[in-house]
Amino acid sequence: MATRRAARLVAMAAAMLAAVRCGAARGLSGSRPNIVWIMADDLGYGEPSYMATDSPHGRISTPNIDRLSSEGLRFTSAYTGEAVCSPSRGSLMTGYHTGHAYIRGNYPYDGHDLPLRNTDVTYAEVLRGAGYRTLWVGKSGLGWVDNSGAPWRLGFDYFYGQPDQAGCHDMYPVGYNGTDPAAAGRPTVFDNTTALYLPQNVGASRERCMQQGGGGCWYTHDAWTNKSLELIEQEAARQRAELAAGAQEAAPFALLVAYTDPHAGGWSGEQETGAPVPSDGQYGKEAWPDVERDHASVISNYLDRDVGRIVQALQQQGLQEDTVVFFASDNGAHNEGGHDVHFFNSSGPLRGYKRALFEGGVRSPSWIRWPGKVAPGTSDQPWAFWDVLPTFADLAGANRSAYPADIDGRSIVPLIDGSGAYNASERLFYFEFCTDIQPWVGGSNRKGWTHSLRQGDWKIVAFELDGEYMLFNLADDLGEENNLASSHPDIVQRMAALAKGQHTESALFPSHDCRPS
Repeated sequence: MATRRAARLVAMAAAMLAAVRCGAARGLSGSRPNIVWIMADDLGYGEPSYMATDSPHGRISTPNIDRLSSEGLRFTSAYTGEAVCSPSRGSLMTGYHTGHAYIRGNYPYDGHDLPLRNTDVTYAEVLRGAGYRTLWVGKSGLGWVDNSGAPWRLGFDYFYGQPDQAGCHDMYPVGYNGTDPAAAGRPTVFDNTTALYLPQNVGASRERCMQQGGGGCWYTHDAWTNKSLELIEQEAARQRAELAAGAQEAAPFALLVAYTDPHAGGWSGEQETGAPVPSDGQYGKEAWPDVERDHASVISNYLDRDVGRIVQALQQQGLQEDTVVFFASDNGAHNEGGHDVHFFNSSGPLRGYKRALFEGGVRSPSWIRWPGKVAPGTSDQPWAFWDVLPTFADLAGANRSAYPADIDGRSIVPLIDGSGAYNASERLFYFEFCTDIQPWVGGSNRKGWTHSLRQGDWKIVAFELDGEYMLFNLADDLGEENNLASSHPDIVQRMAALAKGQHTESALFPSHDCRPS
């Protein structure tokens, strides 16, 4: 299988390189931009302060995200790939929504991470075939190091982070050096294929790691940021060296920075206990529960701070006008580890949160910044994670033959740079997910294979594949409070037929045997 994959990639690379647009030189990487995708984990639609609505505890401060988004194009209707981590990231990588994707939940039914397959074409493979350097820092959740989902088997030239889904939420990992029994069985950080051993995290605790200077603990968020800054510096130096050596265009790079914030995490082996940060900063004196101080701090003092540092590094290296920066969250706000999703009104005006297919579970506070190419403003045009692969391919100048013809995504480059018309009014935005926490009819929680479809302003949601549909008009009812199904049965019938056409049955995630993940 590996041989077939290698042969396929060689053929893809040859086809894509032949199709790359040459264009006039612009900056270090010529006519094609560097691409930086910064992804938060479980950041709610209403948590950046520029998107926030009033809450009894005020707004979480995000000055860098506010400023940088105001300098770019803000999206009010940007969708994730799913309402939870792994399938959302799989959609980002492969261009399929969860009605067609291989990964449709966090875990399949053997209890382990489900890896992307050798046959799945990822955006990294497309970009690498077009001459890009492909880099990934942080959380994966799409496989393990000994299977087809290892990042270095998905088209990435370099990976630094945590591959496994559950282990990604250990914010103070130890790894295992083969001898230390205190580290046995602990999640591991990898520098490419090399497992790291971090003995300073043995016995990590709130008391020790929140001491002055972090108590000597090794915190994943800081590590992801430091590595990202290092890579930006290295890539800028490489590009300058290539040009100095006579290259007409330096090879551009694509960097994925996949933070784990503000996902619930753990100290030591403890899991899902809020956002364990080394410092609560300006929130330390608030009379709030520890978990809420930590939640606000990880967004303000870590995520927001370091989004600013990454963009500043691009500026310092002279890459600002050569680099398009995307910011998004993988799904809606979480309500886990003791954090109350209503404490800061994390979903803003939207109904629902993580694991729900109401808008609060799948809308992202997204923006794109590309000085000189993307005009500042706000767009309500919808797009979704499955549009990323064809969008990146378009930015790279790759031919359409570089990836499967049947993907669900389409390029949003015309929306980004105004180079052409983009009208999403007839597009279908489909999600499906097995959940058991979503308040449904009568306010009760039921287990079911939830699915939803948006087309234009209309949206339907049902709790089972053949269940009763709810109908909302998002233009008039963004909070999905008024079910119009009985008033518009014709619209429900038409959209239900469209939704059924977006679902293919999955042996690993069968709709008739729904098991929440």
